[in-house]
Amino acid sequence: MKIPKKALVYTACTVITLANGGGLGYVTAQHYRKVSQPTTLKEIVKPKIDITNAKKREIKPDLVGKQIGTGSYKYETLTKSKITEGDSAKLVIAANDQSGGHFVLAFLGGGNIPTANQLEPGWSLQAIADDPMWAPGACSSKPTFLLGDKYIFIDDGKTKDTDKYNSYILFNMQTAEYHYIGGSNFTPTQGNKEQILLAANENDKLVFYIDPIEDHPYIVDDGSLPGHIKGKDHSYIIRRVIDPETFDYTDYSLPFNVPDDLTNYYVRAYNEASGVSFQVSAPYINGVEGPSYDGKLADNSIKLTPTTPPDYNYDGNDSVTDSTLELQLDPSLRQTLSDLVTKQKPDKDTPYKTMFTAVELGTYQQLKFLNVEQRFGEGATGDYKYDTYMTPAIFDTDKKQVYTMVTGHILTNSSYVNLGVF
Repeated sequence: MKIPKKALVYTACTVITLANGGGLGYVTAQHYRKVSQPTTLKEIVKPKIDITNAKKREIKPDLVGKQIGTGSYKYETLTKSKITEGDSAKLVIAANDQSGGHFVLAFLGGGNIPTANQLEPGWSLQAIADDPMWAPGACSSKPTFLLGDKYIFIDDGKTKDTDKYNSYILFNMQTAEYHYIGGSNFTPTQGNKEQILLAANENDKLVFYIDPIEDHPYIVDDGSLPGHIKGKDHSYIIRRVIDPETFDYTDYSLPFNVPDDLTNYYVRAYNEASGVSFQVSAPYINGVEGPSYDGKLADNSIKLTPTTPPDYNYDGNDSVTDSTLELQLDPSLRQTLSDLVTKQKPDKDTPYKTMFTAVELGTYQQLKFLNVEQRFGEGATGDYKYDTYMTPAIFDTDKKQVYTMVTGHILTNSSYVNLGVF
């Protein structure tokens, strides 16, 4: 399958620092909570702030760091994943002709994947892989993102108790091949001396942010990851740019000055909307928090400033966020979505209350990729019980059109994960 080239923006998986692994539960058909009709733009379209690890970034020259070396990862290529148990699941490309947008979806197998006559006009689905790895709630729900329109990156974690290191997968959507790095393929240096803090898509290259481990690291007897002792530390983070075609890489250093009030410390990395950020902080000792510093990239280094204490006096005022959304989203989207929900009727005759929301997954030029959620809840004493119907959708801000993949209720009992858009 030849997939047209377009820019990746976001995926739908939770951000978890790669040193710790993690997963995400899949969508279920019924929930229990209070339901109220949304009244503001912020309620109608909610930004998916926990998927910024998949945002493709164009890196400025003063953020790349100083080149310090090159290397290569050993890898193995398989036509099937290493998972041999579990339910059948398919990886599907959903294409919309009117907008030119694509979703990459992981579906639980069987009858949950919509058939051609259940799709809205202009939509088509093509399965490109059938493997238990894509089951929602399994590997497809681990920290995941796309590299352009060709590769899916997955932090596979430690899949067995006997695994010494995490495994990472690059799945080629055009050849349906699984490229494994990490695990037993790591060299002793890659496995023992490098702590991968974060993965990112930068210029459609896979980038690892790595904390080098010293010969005598600082370790607290609480299961913590290796830390640093001032005077014996590297005082830099490695930015490793990996070519997804060859797994050759180039390393760059991002140095930082350790503050005077830190003797022992840990480094963490985060993906934020504004870019990669860092935190350099003292360990907790007997429940006491030590000094902490936030780091931002500038002048090919990490600039540290004291961490601002969190404001726990939150008054519920969302005016700033709401104003930001007003600027980001076309105001006509509210009316377009409101018109759409009036076409949907509950299947039952009993009185239902309707709640309609959409999560923004990413943007490309004039297109906004959404995950539309419709809830039909029956009034009852206390909380409302409601069914949830979900469908991918694309909003064309030029044409003022929303293209939903399905408008019926066929996705009610299906489980799927949205892995990316392009």
